[in-house]
Amino acid sequence: MTWNNRKKIIIQATVALVLLFSIGVSAVHTTPSAYDNTVESSFHLGDLPFITVTITPPLPEFGQLMLAGQTYATVQLPEEGVSTVIGDAQLPMISRFFEIPQGATPQLVVESISWETVSLESLNLPSIVAPVQPSLIKIDGATVPFSKNDVFYTMDASQPSSIATVKALGELRSRQIAFLQVSPIQYNPVSGELRIMTQCVLRIDLPGSDLVKTAQNIDRYTTASFDQLFETSFVNYGDLKGTEQLGPRQEGYLIIVHDDFVDAIQPLADWKDSKGFDVTVTKTSEIAGSPTKENIKNYIVDAYNTWPIPPAYILLVGDVAQIPSWTGSETGTCTDLYYVTIDSGNYFADVVISRFPGATAEQVTNMVDKTLYYEGGTFPDDAWIKKAAFLASTDNHQVSEGSHNFVIDTYLNPNNYTCDKIYSYYSGNTTQKVTNALNDGRSLCIYSGHGGTDYWADGPVFDQGNVNALINDGMYPFVCSHACLTNQFTVGECFGETWLRAPHKGGIAFWGATTYSYWDEDDILESRMFKAW
Repeated sequence: MTWNNRKKIIIQATVALVLLFSIGVSAVHTTPSAYDNTVESSFHLGDLPFITVTITPPLPEFGQLMLAGQTYATVQLPEEGVSTVIGDAQLPMISRFFEIPQGATPQLVVESISWETVSLESLNLPSIVAPVQPSLIKIDGATVPFSKNDVFYTMDASQPSSIATVKALGELRSRQIAFLQVSPIQYNPVSGELRIMTQCVLRIDLPGSDLVKTAQNIDRYTTASFDQLFETSFVNYGDLKGTEQLGPRQEGYLIIVHDDFVDAIQPLADWKDSKGFDVTVTKTSEIAGSPTKENIKNYIVDAYNTWPIPPAYILLVGDVAQIPSWTGSETGTCTDLYYVTIDSGNYFADVVISRFPGATAEQVTNMVDKTLYYEGGTFPDDAWIKKAAFLASTDNHQVSEGSHNFVIDTYLNPNNYTCDKIYSYYSGNTTQKVTNALNDGRSLCIYSGHGGTDYWADGPVFDQGNVNALINDGMYPFVCSHACLTNQFTVGECFGETWLRAPHKGGIAFWGATTYSYWDEDDILESRMFKAW
């Protein structure tokens, strides 16, 4: 599999979310989707547990698209994903996560399916559905060659030939996950006909299910934070149960800190303890052997597997010179993710991880002070909390502006936010306007465009000097950077680190890429982040 396809599949799996399962007194339990009525499921308990899944797709939306001088038809389902094979027709995909018991090997059976057939010509559309194109990287002037699989478009049969697939994805926080993908529309490239699914009933058999082990894992590893994640991720949330109905469980908070920064981090440790976390502060000198990334991970794995209260959160305190990072297997850039990929088989983080990337005790103190102030929530004036700044590039401005406008109109305006649209394609939206907005106080600063390790390059330009010149004391935004390289924290000081290290100014947190990012994927990520929020 190419990285391009792998990336699209990871994005699709990450932003989809929903499907099936249950254990209880009754033999059958029905769980509707938390998002819509597209997918519903029921669990059947017996010698061979299985899940019945009913798919009722929404009505498709049709359109046209110009590619390489030719007009193509487009078809999509609202709120659903698309196929990702470059060069083949881009068709809707319904993708959902669901939880299955430990040891289960999901096996799929199509029990019934109904279709309606329509020709693209009858819809006054071109008879050829647009092919999937490669992702466009966020580099100024970047292009991708037009891709069309001529072999696919000469097939005189409905495609894709497989209606649905299910596969186990490994575990998340010791809960086994499976991923269902359904193709609700088939396309005959020769005739230009579409088969549109009206309803489909699937059965997922679950041989090998170990319900006892499943319940034990739920008892040990479920916490309030991860329970919230499961609720928004699985259609079958709450169907798999532990051995007891436990009340609120204490969450473990592990701080791994370079020895030089122990005193600086202690006020945050005390604060987290006062909030009810089970806090452990571990100095790097206390890591068995030496604080290599491998030894630190071994320490984390042992804590996860053997401590009475396994950590739900990990905070690394120190820059990469103090606490090393890992290198992404696909990107070759820095990441802390591998510290918390404990359950095998996937890239899911089994513990929430973050880093205070301080190179000095003073920088760590700055981050601690801002965090304590922010989490304390006692602000002289809280009007800034309902204000957000959105910055968009000149290059590909239709994409970056479209992402922001959708989020603003769909999620923020209905919740009475005041939102700046600082879009550099239009005159008057300068660096100074960004500075003025942040100094006035914004709880969110969302950027989409080009970036580098030390600045936002287009939309409008904003660099480390501009961050350090801010006077937004006590009004620290969450900064979200949909741009290349702005969080590559292995350089001397990256742009993201500047926002955190700046004393009494800058941001409370920075979310950004350590590698190159992509236009369409950033668009999806931004909208789904706000949908979940």
